[in-house]
Order: sequence, then structure tokens, then C-alpha cells
Amino acid sequence: MDYFQRVVNGVTPLAVLEKLYLRADGEVVWSRSSVSLLPARSGAVTSVVVVADITELERAQRRLEAVNLSLQVTPRGSLLGLGDRSGSRRSRNLRAHRARGAVLRAPRSRAGP
Repeated sequence: MDYFQRVVNGVTPLAVLEKLYLRADGEVVWSRSSVSLLPARSGAVTSVVVVADITELERAQRRLEAVNLSLQVTPRGSLLGLGDRSGSRRSRNLRAHRARGAVLRAPRSRAGP
């Protein structure tokens, strides 16, 4: 089901989509779009959409991952317990989504009254 449709149907209160775009000059730009519904007292519902440029955040994350990887392969990194954790299911899923150009994150459900 489409993430926006899940919000409209009340399945989830918020949908977040991270996606990369390739500009005409070849530069990669990352965006994060969040969609939520804002109900009014009258019963009407307004959709709220926020789009943010997260390109610098993604670049910083990739630099951090590269530094982390370089620490893992050094003898000192091994002594500090920085072994390879890239095999975790979450890491594999995240890399697969990023390779396809999008990262979908659904909000964690919270227990309500």
C-alpha cells in the first residue's frame, strides 16, 4: 500500500520517505518528505507535507560510515570491539533501499490509551 494512502486510511499517523534525485549536472540531492493528517474540529482533514533537503546529512552519514569501516579493519579497531556489524538485517535493508534510491521509514507504533 502506498505510504500516503496508509496515512489517509488511518493505518499510520505519519509517513516518511527519503529519496535521492539526480540533478542535470550529475549532483545527487537527497530529500526527506513527511506526510501527516491534521484533523479539524469541524471534521475536515488537512494533509500536512514537509519536504526537507537532507543532502548534507546523507553526505555526513556516508563519511561517518567510511571512518567507522576504516576503524573496523585496523588492529586497534578490533581491540576496541568495533567488529563488522554491517551484516545486520537492518543494515542490509538500509543499503538495499539506498541502492534503489529511496529509504522508507514507517514510524514506530505507540501504545495508546
